[in-house]
Amino acid sequence: MYTLTFDIQYKNRLEAEQRRLEEIGPIAYYSEWVEAYKNKDTSREAIQKHFEETGEDENAQLIKMFQHQTAGEYRIMMGTDVRIQRDPLAMRMREDQIKQSISLLKTLLLHVLSLKSFLLLLHNHVLFALH
Repeated sequence: MYTLTFDIQYKNRLEAEQRRLEEIGPIAYYSEWVEAYKNKDTSREAIQKHFEETGEDENAQLIKMFQHQTAGEYRIMMGTDVRIQRDPLAMRMREDQIKQSISLLKTLLLHVLSLKSFLLLLHNHVLFALH
């Protein structure tokens, strides 16, 4: 049941991301993963205006934008950053959000390990008391 729900939610997220990509255009969509382009106007109108002025089509402008992308930004965009799962929503996380998620996961892991140790001690105590 959990797997089915997860698959449906994941599919819905992918579809939402695809609709968003089509709605705002590839340069505006992918500029989220290029720090150098975060403050630039990447609307469809700005892209068209740039095309009319320079003759660079959307693909050429996209390639030019990706030339400004750092290796870290690329890893996050492609979902190959080992710190985050490949999920369209997680892929847009800022670096501080990633670090916060890692910190929370470490804390959760410590609690789980502490609980496991406690249960193991309790189990051993019960076995000792039974003998």
